[in-house]
Amino acid sequence: MNNRIYNISFDLHTVSGIVISVLLYVIFFAGSFSFFRDEIVNWERNTPTNAPTRLNINVDAALDSIGKKYSLYGRDIRFRRNSHERNVMVNLSDSKIKTDTVQGKLYYLDTETYQLSDYETSYSLGEFLYRLHFFAQIPYPIGYYLSGFTSLFFLFAIVTGVIVHWEKIITNFYLFRPWAKLKTVWTDAHTVLGTIGLPFQVVYAITGAYFMIRIFLLIPTVLFMYHGDTEKIYHELGVELPHYEFAAKAWNKPVNVNSIIDTTAARWKKFTVTQVEVFNYGDSNMHVAVSGELDKSIRFTGNGRLVYHVVDQKITDIKDPFTGTTYVEGVLNSLTRLHYADYGGYALKIVSFLLALVTCFVIISGILIW
Repeated sequence: MNNRIYNISFDLHTVSGIVISVLLYVIFFAGSFSFFRDEIVNWERNTPTNAPTRLNINVDAALDSIGKKYSLYGRDIRFRRNSHERNVMVNLSDSKIKTDTVQGKLYYLDTETYQLSDYETSYSLGEFLYRLHFFAQIPYPIGYYLSGFTSLFFLFAIVTGVIVHWEKIITNFYLFRPWAKLKTVWTDAHTVLGTIGLPFQVVYAITGAYFMIRIFLLIPTVLFMYHGDTEKIYHELGVELPHYEFAAKAWNKPVNVNSIIDTTAARWKKFTVTQVEVFNYGDSNMHVAVSGELDKSIRFTGNGRLVYHVVDQKITDIKDPFTGTTYVEGVLNSLTRLHYADYGGYALKIVSFLLALVTCFVIISGILIW
């Protein structure tokens, strides 16, 4: 490597690292504890930490309980399990009945007591650290974009750092001089720990940028690869949201949502139901969508869904988790699993926690060198 390329890479690595150092430190420090977000939340609420990943709730009883407080007719209601908590997320949409002016919002429902609480009441230290990880406390979308571009520049700093140390990356890895002057100690520690955490840092730089600023990646993709066809790219991404028109004709017969859930769960081997969405509750065009995923021991990424038309008791839409996952959707789901480190149990979480703290030390040592 000639001196010009080395000097340019060295300067770019130094400047980019210093500029994003504070933001990056907050991201990794809060992110390290976010691996144990559910454990922190359960500790605060004095609830068990072994809550299952499936949607273990009597949905019919939950609908009856919520219906005593709010009019559900004409609303879309979503039950979702996204963490190892006793609570599940319940999202009520605005009613399609004009006379019903009560606005929908996000709630949390206790799966044992069926007590409903809003997001503010359920806020916890675990949630605070998780949201701080991507600067959600800053008004949307500024905080999201700030964390996303920080991740992107972090990837740039990693690449330039590798270029700087490439020729001596092996010899410098075994070089540590704890009795030398302090700047030498920081330099050796920065190089060694940066090399150890390199794969971890690359994964989180890429996935972090994808989560927070993917809209900027999708704009050129939609324009040039899909020629402006947003429906096609949503299909490829597997994020199509079904929409069913409100018929404004009441359907007063009882609906057994639990039986629909059981039927869906039994359809595929080791299929875990994680979300149930009811469209147009109490209407003649009422639909129930049951979504979930395969056990990670069978398939690393495999999302499935069944949609039932309540009046006809017929399946109107089906997505097989074994064959219905597109290549793009599989890649994006894999990025999600890599970022959340939810596929290797506590061993992977502990390793990821330690590597995140190592990255914090790499950031501090890099600043102390200068």
